[in-house]
Amino acid sequence: MSKLEPGESPEQFVERLRRYLEKWRVMAGYEARYDSLKDMVLRYQYFLTCDKSLQTFLKEKGKLSLKEMTKASNDYYEAHGFPNGNQDKRSNGNGNKP
Repeated sequence: MSKLEPGESPEQFVERLRRYLEKWRVMAGYEARYDSLKDMVLRYQYFLTCDKSLQTFLKEKGKLSLKEMTKASNDYYEAHGFPNGNQDKRSNGNGNKP
């Protein structure tokens, strides 16, 4: 996590964060559009919440879109079991049993 460096103004810090975000976007292969950026952030945040075994599984799949990642995660949970409290959840997010 980045922090304000000694001698750095808040404006300089925010500009540095902006450059980091742009570099991250380019390296991740996302377009410079709001929806693309939103998917990139959601994909990253979702990945951070996964347990290590699911993270490894997703990494093995290669670069996935957010939609592909959630589908692969659902497939993984159906094959290996859903985390406690999520047994009745499905990829449609409504929590209804099939």
